[in-house]
Amino acid sequence: MKLVSTQKGLGSIFLIAVLISSTFAAVKEDLVTEDLPGCGHYNFDSYSGYIPIDDHNKFHYVLVESQSNPETDPFIIWFTGGPGCSGMLAYFMENGPCVWDGLDTDPEPHPNEYSWNAKANVLYVDNPAGVGFNLGYRGEYLNDKIAGEQELNFTLAFFERYPEFLSNELYITGESYGGIYVPYLAYNLHKGNHTTRTGGNLNLQGIAVGNGVTDWKYDGTPAYVEMSFAHGLIPLDLQRRIKESGCSFIEESEEDIPFSRECQSLGNEWASYIQKINVYDVYREPRDGGLMSDNSVETLLKGEEDRVGYTPFLKHFKNQTPFTMPVPQYMDRDDVRRVFHVTEKKDAFQACVRFNYERLPEASIWIYPTLKEAGYRILKYTGDTDGAVPTLGTLAWIDELGWDLQVDHEPFVRNGKVAGYYTKRDGLELVVFHGVGHLVPMWMREESQEVLYKWINGQRP
Repeated sequence: MKLVSTQKGLGSIFLIAVLISSTFAAVKEDLVTEDLPGCGHYNFDSYSGYIPIDDHNKFHYVLVESQSNPETDPFIIWFTGGPGCSGMLAYFMENGPCVWDGLDTDPEPHPNEYSWNAKANVLYVDNPAGVGFNLGYRGEYLNDKIAGEQELNFTLAFFERYPEFLSNELYITGESYGGIYVPYLAYNLHKGNHTTRTGGNLNLQGIAVGNGVTDWKYDGTPAYVEMSFAHGLIPLDLQRRIKESGCSFIEESEEDIPFSRECQSLGNEWASYIQKINVYDVYREPRDGGLMSDNSVETLLKGEEDRVGYTPFLKHFKNQTPFTMPVPQYMDRDDVRRVFHVTEKKDAFQACVRFNYERLPEASIWIYPTLKEAGYRILKYTGDTDGAVPTLGTLAWIDELGWDLQVDHEPFVRNGKVAGYYTKRDGLELVVFHGVGHLVPMWMREESQEVLYKWINGQRP
């Protein structure tokens, strides 16, 4: 049975048996009552469980309440990228209350003093169907639009279960392929009249996306090819030949025109130079950011036939180390699964999965004018040494929007050095974090937490 909205708001949306049962009982059942190994004792409430999103799929979620004032602090939803990667990756390596650091070889994570839940409630979601600890996926076809509908069903059902957070300011955030998920959910909430701006109950204020796919004309390989010129990763002669060829290297296109033989040859030549470069940060060794040794792919991906990276839309990285970390081994521990109430999932945990998913050529750029016109706030942040979704691509599509420029690339300093640059346009703010790649909340935890909180509070870095 598909979850369908028949009226404005949330009042009478879900009339299925699993959600008619006691909301209080469901929440009490999801309350985390044991400590996670390595994480110490949380001084805040945490919940982990399942939300049905259709007649057979259930999304796994983890909610960590604010360490400050959960009743009034902002409510943040986080989507990890892929498509196909679990929200548990961000929880344990980027902005969660318990994390691993860099090339940390400890089998257990440790408390994170810069967790995003220091002053906000944060909800981590395994999205879409078939990802992480989600249950019920039957191999059905998915795409960006369908994933957006599943996110909508999840979000509405979640707030049916946790209505006490309806009045909190809501911010939808994510990273990488979250650049698709995040705007889609905001758009669906807006168009479905579920936000307070449209007569609904969800107090949606804005979205924040880090190193996010937005426009295939620029994002992914096209921007990485251009970036490689400036970072000295390829010789001048190859740069000239690529420019003279007019090859676009666009990942997805509405015409679906295959690369010419010349473009294929140039793309392969370019890839040969950056093959051993860490696509997630061109100045870090390949295993940094994946928290894995170069030969541990099979162990961490748990039997995947092909390598499934954090950005599988990149087509030139067959020999690139996938983006993952010790999370799979940790999440396969019986004691960890018991704490998270996911013992029903019998399969080995996969950080990122390969599934029946189609990336649509329109990406999410088309959504931004609607969000701006409706008055939702927009933050884009990017690490300027990322090769997966490079800053150059983000700058290009933002510029093409043509929104009025108000503050132009002003530096901000932290700990005596330039930490990044701030740009403000009418309807959008951009923060470029300097000297860091795809995983800003992992490699610049203190700075990214500060920037996020300041943005929420209407302040600039």
